[in-house]
Amino acid sequence: MSGAGFCSGTFTLSNSATITLDQPATAPTSVSGATTICLGQSTTLTAQGGSDGSGALFQWYLSSCGAGFLSNTNQITVSPTTTTTYYVRRVGTSTCTQTTSCFAVTVVVQPIPTTYTVTGTASICDGQATSISLSGSQVGLNYELFLNGSSTGISIAGTGSSLVFPNISTQGTYTVEANVSSNYCPGSYSMTGSATITVNPVPTVTAGNDTTICDGESIQLNATASLGGTPAAAPSYSGSCANSSMDTYIGNVSLNGVSTSSTNDAFCTDNTSIIIDQFIGSTYTISVTTADNNGTSYNSGINAYIDWNRDGDFNDLNEKVGT
Repeated sequence: MSGAGFCSGTFTLSNSATITLDQPATAPTSVSGATTICLGQSTTLTAQGGSDGSGALFQWYLSSCGAGFLSNTNQITVSPTTTTTYYVRRVGTSTCTQTTSCFAVTVVVQPIPTTYTVTGTASICDGQATSISLSGSQVGLNYELFLNGSSTGISIAGTGSSLVFPNISTQGTYTVEANVSSNYCPGSYSMTGSATITVNPVPTVTAGNDTTICDGESIQLNATASLGGTPAAAPSYSGSCANSSMDTYIGNVSLNGVSTSSTNDAFCTDNTSIIIDQFIGSTYTISVTTADNNGTSYNSGINAYIDWNRDGDFNDLNEKVGT
C-alpha cells in the first residue's frame, strides 16, 4: 500500500468482514394428492419440488395466486363441493424476501347421482304386461332394471326426465340401479323403493263334451272352470309368540269356519300351512282371541294383515286391514 503521505509496504487490517450470500426460494413444481374426488370426500394436497433457498414459507390460496389465503404449510386438506383450483407458492424468510410464482392444481369434484323413486306395483293376468316407472333420471347415467336382485338386462339411458320400463310380465320385485358412465362418481347407486308385480293365472272354462241331440230336444250343459298354471308356494311366516311366560299372546284365530290355536306362548303354532277358501266379492269375519299364562292383565293391541302380493312380509300398501 502506498501513496502520498503514507509509508510504503504491506499492512494487515485489524478487523475482518464475512459476507453471506442468501439463496432465493424457488417455486414448487408439482403437487401430490388425489385431484379427482367424489362429492363429500376430502383430499390432502402436498407441495413438492423447488427449493426453500435460505429459508421460506409456503402460501396456499383459493381464489387466485395471492388472493384467498388458506395456509402457510406445505400440506393442506380440502373438501370442495365443486371443482376448484388451488394455488401454492413460496415466500422467502431470509434477507431475500423473494416471492415465487404459484403452482396451480385443480381438484375435480364428481357429483353423486340423484336418488329417484321406483313405482309400478301391479297385479296382472298371465299373458298381460305392465310397466315400471322411475320418477326422474340424469343425463350421463344408465338405469338398469333388476328382478329379485338379479339384472334383467334392461338398461335405459338417462334423459333428464322420468323413465318407463315397458312390457313387464314376470312376477317378482323390481328395483332400479343407476350405473355411472361419465362425469359422476364411479359406482352403482340404488334408487328408492321397488315395484312388486303379481301375475295371476287365467281361468280355463269348458262347457263339457260335445253332444248331439234331436231337433226339439234340450240338454243341460255343466260348465267347469279351473285356474291355469301353478300358483306360487305360500311364503313362510313366523308364529305369534310372546316374549315372556307372563305375556299375553294370540290364543285363537277363526276365519270362514276354520279355527287355529296355540295352547300357550311356549308352544305357539305356525299355521301358515292351513288353507282357507275365500271368494272375491264375499264378506268374511275374522275373530282373534288372546290368552296369557296367568300373568298380570293389561290392555292388548292386535293388528290384522293380509299379504296381498305374497312376498312374505306385511310392509306393502294396504296390507294392514284391521286394528
